[in-house]
Amino acid sequence: VFKHYFEEFEEQFLRDNFVVVYELLYEMMDFCYPQYTEAKILSKFFKIDAYRMEVNERHPMAVTNSVSWRSKGIRYIKNEVFLDGITQEVAIIELTKSSDS
Repeated sequence: VFKHYFEEFEEQFLRDNFVVVYELLYEMMDFCYPQYTEAKILSKFFKIDAYRMEVNERHPMAVTNSVSWRSKGIRYIKNEVFLDGITQEVAIIELTKSSDS
């Protein structure tokens, strides 16, 4: 089944794609009983192309928080962050009437 889904089947590849392997095992076994062990049946649940990792040269704009109207390549010498803090203080004052005379 794994050879049907993945082209290579090595230890590092299993570590990198642990979630996909775990999901396949989860669908294949139900309460420790084999359920779906045929690759053709499992391919209805898991699409092969959905798990192929393709490296794009540019990340999507939603990931990088880019804005379309901003010029590219702007660099700043120093980054500054200004924070306004609001504090609340509580004081308990004990007033006692004392007669020292």
